[in-house]
Amino acid sequence: MDMTFASNWQGERTPVSDGLLSSHAPSMSPPAVDSDEFKQAMRTLAGGVAIVTSGHGRNRRGMTVSAVTSVSAEPPCLLIGVNTSAEAHGTILETGAFTVNLLGIEQKELAMRFAGQGGLRGLERFATGSWIDDGPLGLPLLEDALCAMECEIMQSHLVGTHRLIVGRIVHSHTRSGRPLINYQGMLQTLEAA
Repeated sequence: MDMTFASNWQGERTPVSDGLLSSHAPSMSPPAVDSDEFKQAMRTLAGGVAIVTSGHGRNRRGMTVSAVTSVSAEPPCLLIGVNTSAEAHGTILETGAFTVNLLGIEQKELAMRFAGQGGLRGLERFATGSWIDDGPLGLPLLEDALCAMECEIMQSHLVGTHRLIVGRIVHSHTRSGRPLINYQGMLQTLEAA
């Protein structure tokens, strides 16, 4: 019988049969790279910058992320990666929904604000920016984001220090502009074509 293997976040290999993981296989995987090597490697991956928000009223929370990716067009879904120690993590799970606000180059300061620059937390982060809550879920949307999307949680998976959350997009609005990109630890944009 042919067998394929998957590695968990601790580097343990587990046989996969018919898409199901078995926990009965011995560990045969080499150790993972250390976190510094991993971070250096990931700095070479250019990624769009977004602010993920959730909650209502005084319970609004938000954070800057670059771990956003499309998953499916039918149904329309995306995936975010959220550190479980992030202030917004619990709010996202309690609300069962979140927004992804893709930023333009002119929103670099807002990205830094939601990354916690200056020790800002909670509602303090929402003191600047044009925040609206007119989507069907009533969550904070950045009015002038390149794209703002409201999502309901479909699936959630804990992987190491982060939770991977798949959301079904129930509302979006877009505008044109140059995207804010994180590359080599610096916020920048694409060169004009």
